Amino acid sequence: MEQEPIQNREAAESLNFSLSPDETDYSLNVFRKAVPGQIRTREMLRLLGPTRNNHCLDLSGADASTTYWLTHSGGTWVSLAQSDPAAEARRRFLGDKVSVFNGLPLAFPDKSFDVVVVGDLLTRIVDLDFFVTELHRVLKPSGRLVLDVAHVRPLSWLRPLQRGMPAYYSGQVFRPGYSERELFMLLKDGFDVQQVRSYSRFFLTLTDLLVQRAINGARIRSDSASRIQRIYVLAYPFFLVAAKLDNLLFWTRGYRLAALAKRHIWRPRNTPVIKKNRPVSKAVLSTVRR
Repeated sequence: MEQEPIQNREAAESLNFSLSPDETDYSLNVFRKAVPGQIRTREMLRLLGPTRNNHCLDLSGADASTTYWLTHSGGTWVSLAQSDPAAEARRRFLGDKVSVFNGLPLAFPDKSFDVVVVGDLLTRIVDLDFFVTELHRVLKPSGRLVLDVAHVRPLSWLRPLQRGMPAYYSGQVFRPGYSERELFMLLKDGFDVQQVRSYSRFFLTLTDLLVQRAINGARIRSDSASRIQRIYVLAYPFFLVAAKLDNLLFWTRGYRLAALAKRHIWRPRNTPVIKKNRPVSKAVLSTVRR
């Protein structure tokens, strides 16, 4: 009998991230202490919906631990990793269903997947329009697209710190993130955006940025793996406190966005305007759940 998908259980809100497919996996050891990564995984699972009997594509760009939880939520999965080491870590639990992302076009037939999950890869693609058309092509007519990206907040106090950390935003091509309206405009020709959630507010994001600054210095050391693990062990209680403090800022928007979109027939759409020259997209997305 197939195991019940994780996201259908009440326990989804308190996933036991101490479990792992391989106790020696470096990324999994880090993930146990990486509260921001755990919250990101929960947000993806929350929007993912039932995946039993679905064929799914993982383009999350996250670490192997996030991919592990996604691919164990039900259905069959294929994963595209962003590097050979990342692909090797995923092969421990996905076998030959893992390959390295080698750019566009995506190497899958039309209408192959019921679900596609895309993460920070969306901030590192040069031709975004082509990427969206490829996502539309490989999804089935009733397919779902789950997105998880950084939330652009130009007036944020954390913006200067974010800009000063190239290790935090790695890659030759980089877009700092998206606003709700930018996601809507990017997807409007081929997808209906049904939900947008913001999460990871000021204190947790600040703590994560400071941890990433420490990790940036540790990467140049020969014993970087052990040092990074120690940094996360030391940061873990601060992550927990920051997450609780974020609960006091419930009225503010977070520094990450998770979105759910449903595929529709491809048709170029101009954004209609309602009274006072206000775009409909802005009117709709002003009700984003925080």
